Amino acid sequence: MNLHQYFTLSIFLLAFFNACVSSIAQTRACSGTVTESQSGEAIIGANVLVFRDSSGVAAGSIIAGARTNTFGFFSLPQLPYGSYIVLVRAVGYTVAPKALTVSEEITPSGIRLKAERKNVHLDSVTVSGKRSGQSFAPSISIVDISMETVKTMPALGGEPDVYRTIQLMPGVKVANEVSGGLYIRGGSPDQNLTMLDGIPVYNPLHLGGFLSTFNSDAISNTRLIKGAFPAEYGGRLSSVIDITMKEGTKEKFSGSGGVSLLASRLLLEGPIGDKATFMISGRRTYLDLLAGLISGGQSPDYNFHDVNAKFNWTLSDNDRIFVSGYLGQDFLAPPRNPGNEDGLFFSQWGNYTGQLRWTHIFSPTLFTKFTAFTTSHNFGLDTYRRNIRTEERSFRFGINSRLQDFGFRAEAETFFAGGHALKMGVDGVLHNFTTIARDSLPRPDFLRNLNQNLSSWETSAFIQDEWSPSPMLSTNFGVRVSHFQSGNHFFVEPRASVVFNLSEHFSLNAAFAGSSQFLHLLAQPAPNILVPTDAWFPSNERIRPSYSTQYVLGAKYSDTEERLEIAAEVYYKFLQNIYDYKDSLLFSNFVIPVESAITLGNGEAYGLEIFIQKTLGSITGWLGYTLSWTTRTFPDINQGRPFFPRYDRRHDISAMVMFPLGEQWDFSATWVFGTGQAFTMPSSTVELPILLPVQQDPRTQVTTLRNIVTERNSFRLPPFHKLDVNFIYKFQWFSLPFHLSLSVYNVYSRQNPDFARLGYTSNGNVLFIDSIFPIIPTVGLRFSW
Repeated sequence: MNLHQYFTLSIFLLAFFNACVSSIAQTRACSGTVTESQSGEAIIGANVLVFRDSSGVAAGSIIAGARTNTFGFFSLPQLPYGSYIVLVRAVGYTVAPKALTVSEEITPSGIRLKAERKNVHLDSVTVSGKRSGQSFAPSISIVDISMETVKTMPALGGEPDVYRTIQLMPGVKVANEVSGGLYIRGGSPDQNLTMLDGIPVYNPLHLGGFLSTFNSDAISNTRLIKGAFPAEYGGRLSSVIDITMKEGTKEKFSGSGGVSLLASRLLLEGPIGDKATFMISGRRTYLDLLAGLISGGQSPDYNFHDVNAKFNWTLSDNDRIFVSGYLGQDFLAPPRNPGNEDGLFFSQWGNYTGQLRWTHIFSPTLFTKFTAFTTSHNFGLDTYRRNIRTEERSFRFGINSRLQDFGFRAEAETFFAGGHALKMGVDGVLHNFTTIARDSLPRPDFLRNLNQNLSSWETSAFIQDEWSPSPMLSTNFGVRVSHFQSGNHFFVEPRASVVFNLSEHFSLNAAFAGSSQFLHLLAQPAPNILVPTDAWFPSNERIRPSYSTQYVLGAKYSDTEERLEIAAEVYYKFLQNIYDYKDSLLFSNFVIPVESAITLGNGEAYGLEIFIQKTLGSITGWLGYTLSWTTRTFPDINQGRPFFPRYDRRHDISAMVMFPLGEQWDFSATWVFGTGQAFTMPSSTVELPILLPVQQDPRTQVTTLRNIVTERNSFRLPPFHKLDVNFIYKFQWFSLPFHLSLSVYNVYSRQNPDFARLGYTSNGNVLFIDSIFPIIPTVGLRFSW
C-alpha cells in the first residue's frame, strides 16, 4: 500500500476505535468551535475548560480541557455523563460560560462558543502559551504575535510590518536596518520555514528586505517557532514562521485600509449568503512616482504590489472548503532619464501561492484536512549597454530563474481520553527548478546560453502525540520521515518536548529536534541584504541534504493576575552539510557550475535568551536579551578554521513600551542594541586576470582586484542601536474610526553601520561605513468601516 492508502486506513481505524471505547464506557465525545462573535474568525490556541459546577469553577477544579486548533476546533473525548460548565480562556477575549449536558441520549458534537474581544492594552506577544490552570500542549520557543500590536508599533514610512515585530524577539537577528531577512538562533534566512496559510513562501520580502510581502491587514494570526519545532513541520533546519490569513467576516460587508509614505492598502471582506465569506486585499507602493518627482526621473524606477484573497464555504456542520491565494511582484528599472549612465538593467521578482483545502469532521474526536497547493518564486534580470549619443542598447547579460512547487497534504487529528491528542499526516511536493542564462562576452562573436530544468519529488509523513496526563506535565513526542527523489535521500527526524509545571506560576521545559532540508540557498557575497539573485538549488547525488540537531532547556515564571511573564531558554544547534561559496571564487556575470563553486561545511550555534513581559496595566511592554555564539567551518574557507558568520552578534537587547495618553492618544516606543557585525578585513590586495572561456587578445585582457584574506570576519563593525517612537491619535470622521500614526524613526539620529565597503587608495585599503537612515519622521493613516 502507498502512503495515501495507509493514511486513509488509519483514519477509519481511529474513528472505529474511538466509537467502540465510547459505546462501552458511560461517556460521550463532545466537540465544537470557538469563533469571534462578530467576524466569525476562528480563535486559535484558546483553552476550553470543563468544570462540574460553579463551585468547581471557583475552586479551579478542571474536569477536562482542550485547546483549539488553527480552525478553532476542539474535542473533549470520553466525557462522563452529567452536567457541566464550559469556560474558554483566550488572550484578548471573553467568553460567557456555557452549560453542557452529556447523556446517552444527548451527544453535543457541535458546541458553538462565541468570543467577545475585550480591551486588553497589550495582547501582542504570547510566549510559550498562556497558562490557564492546566497546560494542554507543550509550547516551547513559541511566540504568538497579535496583529493589533503590529499596527501600533513604530514603523519606518508608517507601514506596519509583522517581520519588523518579529525582529524584536530574543534570538532573532537581521543583517541591518534595511534587511528583513531573519537569522534565528544562528540559522540563515533560507533555513526558516515561512508559511502563508500552511503554504511555503520562498522569498517573503519586498524592497530587497526592507518590507515583508505580508499585508498586515490581511493577517489573522502569526506564530514564530524559534527552534525544536514539532513533527508536523518539516523541510527546514532552523525555525517556523506560520502566518494565517483572515477568513472574512460573517457579520456584514466591511473593509479597512491605510495610507503611508511607502504604500497604500485596502481590504474588503464580508459574507456571501449564509454559508460563505470572502476576503480580498491589495497593496501597492508609489516609490516610483515619488522618487521620479523628487529626482526629475534620474532615480531607479521601483515599485511592488501584492494581493491576498481567501474564500470559504461551509458545506455542512462537518465540512468546509477554503480557497486562498497570494500574488506579489517587485519591479526595478533604470531611471527614466538615465543621463550619462551607460549601463541599464531591468529586473522583476516575486511569489505566488494558491491552495484548495477541505476540512472534514469524521466524528467529535476526529478532525481532518486535505490540501492541494502550488507555490512559486521567480526572478528575472536583463542588463544592457547604452550608447549615450545614439541611445542604442546592446544586450550584455540576462538570467531568469523559477522555483515552482505542486503539492498535496493530508492531516488528521484525533483525541483520546487521558489527555492524548494524536496528529498525523502525509505530504508530497514536486519541485521544479528552471534557470535560463544568457551572457554576451566582450568579443561580439561569442554568446553563451544556459537552459537548465530540474525536478524532484519530496515526500514526508509524520505522527505526533500531545499528551497531558496531569496539570503538572505536558509532552509532545513525534517523528517525521522524509524522502527526496533526487539522490534518493531518506531521513528519520525525531522530535520531543516536555513541560513540567512545578507550581501554579513556575514551569520548566525541554525539547529536542532533528530536521532535514533538501533545498539550499546560496547568497552571493553582498550579505547586507537578501538580493533576489540568490539561487535555490536541490540536493542530488553530489550535493548532500542539510541536517540540524537542536536542544532547548527553559524556565518560565507566569503570574496570570498581574499578567507578568519571565521566560529564559538556552539552546544548542548543530548544522551538518551546509553550503557556501568558496573563498577562491571570482564573481562575474559568467555562469559557474554549482558543484565547482560551493564548499560543504558545518555550523554551530548556542546561546541564552531572556524575555520579560507585562501585558496588564496602564504601562505594558517587554524586554528581551540574547547572548549568543554562531560559528561556521568549511574546508575551503578561512583555511579550514572556524569563523563567525557576518550576522553573529554577541549581545542583543530589545525593549518595547506602550501606554495610553488620555482617551484618544496612545504611545509606543522601541529601543534596540546589537553588538557590531563581523567583517573581513584583507591583509593585502592584488590584481589578477579574469580567465574567459575563449581566447583573449592580451591587449584587452580583463583584470580584477582581489583581496588577500588571512582571517575571515575577524573585525567588528561599530555596535547598532536606535530608538523609535510612535504616537497614535484615534478619531472619527463621517462616523468612521480612523487612526493617525505619527512615528519618529531613529530619534537620536544614530549613524548605524548599514553597509561597510573597502576602498583602494595609494596608501592601501580604506574601510568606508555607510549609514542610510538618520532621524526620520513619518506619518500613516488607518481606517475601517
